[in-house]
Order: sequence, then C-alpha cells, then structure tokens
Amino acid sequence: LLTPASHAPAPPPPKPPPPPPPTTTPPTTTPSTPPAPAPAAEVKIQVLNGGGPAGAAGAMSEKLRTAGYTDQGTPADAATAGRTGNYVFCIEGMKPELAALKKAVKTAEPAKEVVDAIGLPAGEPASSAGYECLVFVGA
Repeated sequence: LLTPASHAPAPPPPKPPPPPPPTTTPPTTTPSTPPAPAPAAEVKIQVLNGGGPAGAAGAMSEKLRTAGYTDQGTPADAATAGRTGNYVFCIEGMKPELAALKKAVKTAEPAKEVVDAIGLPAGEPASSAGYECLVFVGA
C-alpha cells in the first residue's frame, strides 16, 4: 500500500552557490611622462614686435638668447601690431618646447601675460618663414 506521503513530489535540489568574484585585478595604468622639450639652443625662433615700444623685440631676443635660445632670426616688426601682452606660437608637434619657451618669456617679462598656442599665425613677414616658434612682444 502506498501512503499519501509517498505520492508527494521530491523537493528540488538546492541551488549551487554563486561563483566567487574574479580574483584578478584590472591592469594599472602608469601615467605617462610628457616628453621633455628639446634643448633651447635647438629651437629655431624669431622675436617680433607686435605692439611693444621700439626696440622691444630686440630686448626680448637678447633675454631669450641669455636663456639659451641662441638659434634666432633677426628681431623684426610683426605684420599685425596692437597686441597686449606677449604671445608664443610654435608649430605642431612642439608642445613641450612651447611650454618651455612660454616660461622663458614669462621670466623675461614677469609683469606681462603670456598667451601661447600651437600653430603659427598667418600673414607674418616673409622673414618669419622656416622658424619653429614665434614670440610676439606686445604692449
């Protein structure tokens, strides 16, 4: 004889435990060191008077020469005058050199703001061709 309890379905098997969390740690990224700028003597620059008093480009050129920027063209007047503060422009791929030159310009004239950018402005004197960086001395 069968008893009523024997007709009951068997309970479901217990669920397996969840898998353990992964034990691997994500790879750590080491912050990359920015490239060092080329030595100042290897950066070809020209200093232009973009609104400063007469002789301002020559004075800045001499200060930068003292700071190691010896590969310079003759200081000249910029095609566009009327700038306020000093400006530093370098060609593409020279970001470390731009930062170093900006610092040297700021050291030479600490009271003036220094604006910097990658890319040389168009329309400057033909004498500016072939330079990697241009420095504009403004009022």
